[in-house]
Parts: sequence; C-alpha cells; structure tokens
Amino acid sequence: MSYTGIWPPDWDPYFKVKVDKKPLIERLRVAGALIAAEIDRLLLMEQNYGRGKGLNTEGVDPMYGFKGESTITTEEEINNLIKTLGVDTNLISDGYHTFGELYEHRIVNFMTLCYWVYARCSDRGNDPEIWRSKAHSDGSVWDGWFILGINKRKGEQITYHLPMSKWDECDRFYPETLDRAPEWDGHTSADVLERLKNL
Repeated sequence: MSYTGIWPPDWDPYFKVKVDKKPLIERLRVAGALIAAEIDRLLLMEQNYGRGKGLNTEGVDPMYGFKGESTITTEEEINNLIKTLGVDTNLISDGYHTFGELYEHRIVNFMTLCYWVYARCSDRGNDPEIWRSKAHSDGSVWDGWFILGINKRKGEQITYHLPMSKWDECDRFYPETLDRAPEWDGHTSADVLERLKNL
C-alpha cells in the first residue's frame, strides 16, 4: 500500500506499518504535561529567586524540598528532563512546528541551495565545489549520517550532516563524492550563517 502526501493517522510513515498510536499519544500527552509543569516551576523559580538559583531564602528548592545551591540553568534542567522522560525531540514543538519538521526543512533547503549553486556555476562554466562524504577528514563517521558541503577551502566551507536516507537525492546536483571530507576549518553555526549570507 502506498500513499502520497500525509499518512493516515494509523500508519507510521517511517516504518510503513499500521500501528496503535493511542499508547504513544497518551505517553506524549503525559510527558508534555510534565514538561509544561516543570517549565512553569522553573519560570516561577526564576521570577522569585533569580535565574539558575531555584532556591528560596532558606536554600530549599520550593518544589522538591532539597537543600543546597543549584548551579543548573533553566535550559539544562529542561534538557535533562526531556532526556529523563525519553521524549522524542523530533516531536517537540514551539506551537507551530516540531523540531522534526524544522530539521526536514533545513535539509531540503540546503539540498536545494546546493542544486542552485550547481546550476548557477555550471551555467557560468565554473566548478561548483559541492561535495559529500560519509567520513570526516580524520576518517571518523557518524552512523547513519553523511556530510554535504559547499566549498572545500578553509574560511569558505558550508557543511551540514544529513541522514543517509538523503544520499541518493543529492545525485541531481552531481556532488563530488569524497572518501573523506576536506579538513574542517573549525567553522561554527554562526560562521555558516555568515557564509550563507555572503554566498
């Protein structure tokens, strides 16, 4: 059975099998309520006791009652709670989009940019310098992921890790397939944003 567009609610689009999602939905509902309650607690603590402190004047956590000085920031506590509950971060939402949706958009946008760079450079007779590799320059790999990049030169690299499921989709813009990625120039996410703006 094959579908296009949105999968029916009782089908899992990743495994393509019929599943009972009621237990999953209930677990997500409970996890969401716990996360919301914890966020409310942390915001109240921040408002009343100062960010990252979480302790009243007697040095006692108002919800859990432990004594001592907390040095954990709100973000760390939320991330630890998500890990503890085993929440699938792809399903976390800002109320508009889930992380999973946003990552899929980033992947497709970057692949589209690579196609655009390929087409633009090819029309001008230039080498587009689009490449992909399953291994980093030191030979290490992330199981299930590959690196897609624009430019090999240090100071100009724009790279993202993409899931292996997207490998064949990159064939349409003819990236050079390398045994190992070019040596990483130390770029950060902020560097990539600036390089994208100047591309």
